[in-house]
Amino acid sequence: MFIQIPTTVMAQVDSSVGGKASINHSHSIVDAVCQPQTQSVLIDTHTLNTLPDRELASGFAEVIKYGLIRDAHFFGWLEKNMQALMARDPRALAYAIKRSCEIKAEVVSFDEKESGPRPTLNLGHTFGKAIENEVGYGQWLHGEAVAAGMVMAVDFIASPWLDRRFCCAPSSCYSSAGKPTHSPS
Repeated sequence: MFIQIPTTVMAQVDSSVGGKASINHSHSIVDAVCQPQTQSVLIDTHTLNTLPDRELASGFAEVIKYGLIRDAHFFGWLEKNMQALMARDPRALAYAIKRSCEIKAEVVSFDEKESGPRPTLNLGHTFGKAIENEVGYGQWLHGEAVAAGMVMAVDFIASPWLDRRFCCAPSSCYSSAGKPTHSPS
């Protein structure tokens, strides 16, 4: 039996769901997919009170991504409640983490092997990994690089037919969480 007790926002909403985990090993990312026979995940949002603000905000990159790719209502809620999340409001944290896990579980249940909608979960990671490599391992947290990467990806695909609010919303939401919205100089 496998029991996971994630203690960061990133772990609670990302690696705890779906069986795919990565190890950021300096210049290379090592991915592993493992679907344990019996898996239990115990999420206690009180553990987030031990995190530095920077680490907390970094994890919200994945939370914001879930709203952006799958649930406009949730994304709107995040825009309105980012200050409460950063203040570690227990109800806000519980809702954001629960909804994030639901969204990721929904995507993963449809597509375990990334042959359908699951690659949408990688939004921001292509630019994000490039940022991590450029600035040097450990200079930016993973969520910081992904946040900037998502803003870059949305800017990259911006076109006249794409609602301008969609293009600006990620940057605004990440700024509220204190996350970078552009690549390093």
